[in-house]
Parts: sequence; structure tokens; C-alpha cells
Amino acid sequence: MTVFPRAVLAVALVFCVAGPAFAHFGMVIPSRTMISSETEKNIEVDLFFRHPFEGQSMHLAKPKAFTLYEGGKKRDLLPLLTPVGRDGFESWKARCRLERPGLAVF
Repeated sequence: MTVFPRAVLAVALVFCVAGPAFAHFGMVIPSRTMISSETEKNIEVDLFFRHPFEGQSMHLAKPKAFTLYEGGKKRDLLPLLTPVGRDGFESWKARCRLERPGLAVF
């Protein structure tokens, strides 16, 4: 068997074996993507677990850590988490204040 038929066979085998990916994602979604010096600096952050392509939520246990890195400083936001329901499943929400415009990483 030459190299070309082996390559075609390998590609065909990959497509036969591969199925659709039913992935699930832990999501951290802020209420706003930008703040400026003129806007309100309080934001809400939703944490939930979901199959986004199926539109199906799942249960999310309380995170062991929830941290904000902003302006070179680290802030523990775990005490700010409150449980909320999303589609009948437990998820979490935190309200926090950003210190200033710039990069904020949750």
C-alpha cells in the first residue's frame, strides 16, 4: 500500500470515529464588559455551568476560590458569592466594585 491510500484511509477513519462534541463549560459572565471613569463601577458577575450549544444548564457547586486580579492586586471574592437559580439548577452571582478602568481578571 502506498502512502497516498494510507493517508486517505487515516482521514476517513478519523471522520468515521469522530462524533459531535457535547462539551460543557464553566462560565463567568460580567454584567458589563467595559467601565470608564464616568460610568458606574459596580458590576455583577454570574457563574454557571452549561451546555451552551444545547441551551441546557447544569448544577454548579460553590467554587473553592473566586478571585479578582485588578491593577496588580489580588482580591478574594468568595465571600461575595450568593446562590441563584438558573433554569432550575444552582449557580452563583457576585456583586463587586472595580477600582478603576483597566484589565480585571476573574
